[in-house]
Amino acid sequence: MSIEVVPITSEQLNQILQKEESHFLDFKAIEVKPGKLCKFISGFANADGGELYIGIDENILGNTKTRYWRGFADQESANGHLQIFEQLFPLGDGYSYTFLSSECHPGLVLQVTILKSRGVVETSDGTPYLRRSAQTLPREHPAF
Repeated sequence: MSIEVVPITSEQLNQILQKEESHFLDFKAIEVKPGKLCKFISGFANADGGELYIGIDENILGNTKTRYWRGFADQESANGHLQIFEQLFPLGDGYSYTFLSSECHPGLVLQVTILKSRGVVETSDGTPYLRRSAQTLPREHPAF
């Protein structure tokens, strides 16, 4: 199955970069390990759902936070990350993803929308997480 590549304008890119991480939104660099990505997927799915951008870096200098685009070289470079979604949602339900391309920056950013799950979504090590504010916290099971 091919994943859609959606070109975005510099204005749309700036809108994404200006968003604040929150209960419903998180940014990750492309170096995020697929195993660690499970934690964020589980947290969003067990809370109210959310959106995750993989390929957006963040620099913090003093009180100033700057985000910038540094996407995957190509779709194949994101395979390890995509495999985690297939592992946690084997039927393909519960999430959708798109690659974003920018007219002013090379590479692709993976935009993932994670829906609220009907059941508890655990990471590959069996730990469920829950998104609260801009943090993702481990929880005890059953059903928190």
